[in-house]
Amino acid sequence: MVYLVIPCVIINAFQVKYTPEIQKGLILACVAAIAVHIFFGSVTTDNIPLEYVFGK
Repeated sequence: MVYLVIPCVIINAFQVKYTPEIQKGLILACVAAIAVHIFFGSVTTDNIPLEYVFGK
């Protein structure tokens, strides 16, 4: 019973009304996440040849 109730409670807790403000926040969060991934990916690249990483 607990395995059924707890996920339902969690899903229900995150139910919000869909408004343009919520949509703008979601888009902003997605763009920020992509930008952070690109930034840190470019900063931490050690210029390792792709053949070394993936093989020939």
